[in-house]
Amino acid sequence: MQTLQQQQLAQPSRVKAEGRDESHPLVPNTSAKNRARNRRVEITLLVAPDATQAELNGLARGN
Repeated sequence: MQTLQQQQLAQPSRVKAEGRDESHPLVPNTSAKNRARNRRVEITLLVAPDATQAELNGLARGN
């Protein structure tokens, strides 16, 4: 997220972080291996309806 903000691809006022911890595990928390797998960060980017294809292509390339 910091990189997106530094490159002005995400406005800080439009970024939201949510902790989900035990409420959305990928696998049961029954072993150290599974607990490690459940420790993750998921990032979802929602594109503005008026974004142009060129802007979307630039995001995909990291520009």
